[in-house]
Amino acid sequence: VLWGTSGIFFNLLKPFGFSPLQMTAMRGVVSGIVMFLYALICNRAVFKISLKEFITFACSGGSVFGTASCYYAAIDASSVSTAVILMYTAPVFVMAYSVAFLGEKLNLPKIVAVILMIIGCALVSGIIGGMKMSILGVALGLASGLAYSAYNIFTKIEMMHKSSSLSATLYCFMVMGAVSLMFSNPSQIVEITSKNPQGILPLIIGIGVCTCVLPYMFYTLALKDIPAGTA
Repeated sequence: VLWGTSGIFFNLLKPFGFSPLQMTAMRGVVSGIVMFLYALICNRAVFKISLKEFITFACSGGSVFGTASCYYAAIDASSVSTAVILMYTAPVFVMAYSVAFLGEKLNLPKIVAVILMIIGCALVSGIIGGMKMSILGVALGLASGLAYSAYNIFTKIEMMHKSSSLSATLYCFMVMGAVSLMFSNPSQIVEITSKNPQGILPLIIGIGVCTCVLPYMFYTLALKDIPAGTA
């Protein structure tokens, strides 16, 4: 439900002149700040991690950056429907990775579920008969699906190693925010926002909290108890 609001925030922020990378930066920076403050107040122990854990968390952050950047760019190059369908090829990649590297079993219900998921997304999004085709949009959409599946795998590895879900989410967003700022021209974000802070700031906070902090936290907690393929 929360991830599904991404397209809404994209369409609300785009008229102000923000680029897909800048929207990714907004998500990353807001998410990083929110998670940092939460950890600082509620659980400072999460700041003590090993180098091995940090590397895995950083890989998760890079994957989230790739997912969001490619997803928003795919919307910009094609349409929300096209981007959604292609990003949600991720379960196919996750299923393959989980079976090959994480020891999960491939069975008939899982195969049927993946097929029905793809058909369902196509029907619900209106992609059948209304797809705006773009080679760049398709390439970016598939890239977002690959990046999203990589996030799934890295996060599952973290949970298998008993890492804290709070630590995983905190460092994931901090890395994502740092990386996205390098590619997003942050001074332009500030300049655009300063022209209409009352209208833009709530959307910036919303895109960080509603499309990043809450859904990824819930998802990471879910991966503690269920297989990556199921999630």
